[in-house]
Amino acid sequence: MPYKTGRRIIGSALESIMQDVLQGMQDFTSEACIDGDTASMEIVAVERPERGLADCADIIPFPGKPGS
Repeated sequence: MPYKTGRRIIGSALESIMQDVLQGMQDFTSEACIDGDTASMEIVAVERPERGLADCADIIPFPGKPGS
């Protein structure tokens, strides 16, 4: 069970930890994407839109700050 010690990790120790984390993330993404092909795109399907559908959008009002 984790507990709070009241100490902080600062300076070069924090930098070292962050570099290890970033290196681990880079290694993971490199391994996960090793078989990927970024130079190609597959078209799954081409379908006509349903009749009666027009280009339209619903406008959603952005709420202001309370009390404005």
